Amino acid sequence: MNDGNVDDIGRLVILPSTYIGSSRHMHEYTQDAMTYVGKHGRPDLLITFTCSSSWPKIKEDMINGQTPMDRNDIIA
Repeated sequence: MNDGNVDDIGRLVILPSTYIGSSRHMHEYTQDAMTYVGKHGRPDLLITFTCSSSWPKIKEDMINGQTPMDRNDIIA
């Protein structure tokens, strides 16, 4: 694909599962979870973790101009 070609505008692009955050990527996580449940049974515990988007480590992992809402892979 040529990034500078105007003929590519409006062209459908299907993102692979290796593209973090894509629907295929999330579907792969779901399939992995279902495989785990099928092999090991349902989990006994559901552990959650709460954090603040103003923590220094979260801010370090963001690129200039990004907000925590732009980085679901960090805050979710």
